[in-house]
Amino acid sequence: MRLTEPCRGVGWLALWLAASGASAAVFPPLKPAWQIHCDKGFYAPPTVAGGTVYAADVGGEVRAVSLSDGTVRWSFAAKDSVYSAVTVAAGLGYVGSVDKTLYALDLGSGKPKWSKELDGVIYATPAVADGLVVAGTGETGTLYALDAQTGEERWNFPMGRRHGSGLAVADGMVFAGSYDKHLYAIELASARLKWQFVGDTVLDSEPLVADGVLYLKQTNDSVCALDAKSGKLVWRTPPAVKETKDEPTTWSPLTRVGTLLLFGLSDGRLQAVNVADGKPAWTTDAGSPYAAPPVAVGELGFAGSKDGSLAALELETGGKVWEWQPEKASAPALLSGIMWPPVVTGSRLLAASMDGQLYAFEGDPDGKQWQEQRRAALSWRERLGPAVASGLTPTAAEMQALAAFGQGCPGFVVWESNRDGAWDLFRVSTDGTGFLKLTHFAEQKNPLAYASYLRPRVSPDGAQVLFEYGKKNAPGEAWLVPAAGGEPQMVTKSEPLNWTPDGKSFYFVRDSRLFRHDMADGGETQVSDTHLPISGADEGLVGSVSPDLKTIAYRSPERNECFRLADGKVLKTTGGCEAQLTPDGRFMVWVNSSKAFRAW
Repeated sequence: MRLTEPCRGVGWLALWLAASGASAAVFPPLKPAWQIHCDKGFYAPPTVAGGTVYAADVGGEVRAVSLSDGTVRWSFAAKDSVYSAVTVAAGLGYVGSVDKTLYALDLGSGKPKWSKELDGVIYATPAVADGLVVAGTGETGTLYALDAQTGEERWNFPMGRRHGSGLAVADGMVFAGSYDKHLYAIELASARLKWQFVGDTVLDSEPLVADGVLYLKQTNDSVCALDAKSGKLVWRTPPAVKETKDEPTTWSPLTRVGTLLLFGLSDGRLQAVNVADGKPAWTTDAGSPYAAPPVAVGELGFAGSKDGSLAALELETGGKVWEWQPEKASAPALLSGIMWPPVVTGSRLLAASMDGQLYAFEGDPDGKQWQEQRRAALSWRERLGPAVASGLTPTAAEMQALAAFGQGCPGFVVWESNRDGAWDLFRVSTDGTGFLKLTHFAEQKNPLAYASYLRPRVSPDGAQVLFEYGKKNAPGEAWLVPAAGGEPQMVTKSEPLNWTPDGKSFYFVRDSRLFRHDMADGGETQVSDTHLPISGADEGLVGSVSPDLKTIAYRSPERNECFRLADGKVLKTTGGCEAQLTPDGRFMVWVNSSKAFRAW
């Protein structure tokens, strides 16, 4: 389990107001309402209009599907593969194909109203505005503007090299990137070049225009913000990829939600930066290989992964709060899984996957179940307050686990952290209340600068906390601090182990011998004459003695060991660290890695 910190920044309510639309209302948990399979896979995202879903697969088939039940109303077969999505406008659906043809399909029948062969393959989704449909060719890099109703060519604009995954049309301008590293800003009506921006890499990703700013992602994962009217650079984020080939590693689109700009990185993580200055807001971990940012619904975003899974993320923090896995996960590759953001309409979420599935997920339309989880999580956050670590946010499942733990195990937890610059002890009740900082070594003007872990051990009656402290590069010392708060005091110059079961004494190691310190009179008694493989002079000793005084578990300088005191025999050696015995002495437990605990 992980204790994590509450959200900070713009606030989830502000994000909800900025991101939500009147018709969008989908909340976890989601489950498939229907799905359609094709052999070649769906690359582009679906388009929804008038209760119909329009989707094209890589095999070249374009389908019109009923949003309510997944019934196929019509289909159209292009001559070659289709990587373009369907753009819907004025009763027509526009889609480009690798067969070098731009099709305008009648939305009622699926029959072409017109088709126009261009000078190269069409990968990117066409855009429609002001009676024109704009498309770019992949290998030749020519932009075309055609009459949206007739297909008659109005103008063409040759770029230096191929056109990549997308273009943007806004405010009478066409914005398109090229493999010649230029972004071209062209007047839609006349094809006159107004300005151009030279990037650091080939430009393949679809640009985004919002509030007079054009956002552009490069293949080295650097994002540029440009003034849409002049092309002047506003800010640029540093590249995350040092060396890039003359080809894309990711062509993630960009999503703007409130004050955040979201996009996918080449290594499969998602990142959010502040739109004002490009400063990072959050980055997801490497657990899911995302290809594109999420679609925003309220305070949540739904993102697909290259393994075919779907996740719900908190937009303010990037924390994953829900996940759905397909029956068979895809092996992440350059083209695999869900490559573009899902589409949300009403209580339905649609996702197209390269595994050959077009999914329609049904969510909770009123969000009652989800809001109950959120209220529980927020109340926990309010109670946990500063107890949690900076920059982390718990998932709903973690919040539920914490609540169950607090109900079933009343008490408190003591832990250590160097968050303030030096190691200190903290406590919090298992119901989330009563946060307390027990020591204040970091706040001292001249701290002892102890450089190792404190390793707290709470007394059986819960009254005191035994821990190790001392001077840097010097033998450790046994210290006590009241568990309810108070002044920490040094007890003896030795490294402590664990309390005796009655709490009247504790064990410690000095000069490679095992001793017991009695709390009543401060007396010290040697428990065994056996020479231990640990000196008791190193910082941060960890270990414990069995209640029958027959064995001791500890971390030696080389490994974990379980040691028999009678004859000095090592019974068990392991890797890892933090070796301990359970209170009954029957098991040795240890940490084998950052996420693996073992018992012997």
